Amino acid sequence: MISDFYSLSEEAINTIIQEMQKLLENTNARCALLVDKSGYIIASEGSFSYLPAEDIGAIAAGSVAALGTLVNIASSNEMTIDFHSRGIDTIYFALLNTRIFLNILYDSSITKKKIRDASKAFVKTVQPLLDKDATQPVKLQSVEFIEEKLSELFKEDDDK
Repeated sequence: MISDFYSLSEEAINTIIQEMQKLLENTNARCALLVDKSGYIIASEGSFSYLPAEDIGAIAAGSVAALGTLVNIASSNEMTIDFHSRGIDTIYFALLNTRIFLNILYDSSITKKKIRDASKAFVKTVQPLLDKDATQPVKLQSVEFIEEKLSELFKEDDDK
């Protein structure tokens, strides 16, 4: 099976983390994640007291996929889910492209406008990094394929 993943430079990841920290400081949101639609967390910041960040990333990716079927996401790059419980009241999603989305968890003391404004500023800064880093999905293939390519590489060295 072939899967896609994004490869970002260390510089891009560091900038994303700095921007995520600013987003949390400006909004007082509980936490934020930049997630690939496979559930892989590209970056995360904040307090994850209810679930580990990895679980939130996987659940968020599943939610985006499920909601994408129910709601035409193409008409909007944002969606919000409200909960009526203690702790995290709202989960905000902003799509950066077809593979990556921003996920922000926050409580009822924070306005949606504040989250949306901070999210737009984050996307404005991070989107060019994603484009610059040529984050087109890279195809990963089976272990056999990788072993074959390594054998070819070392065989060429032996032939010299």
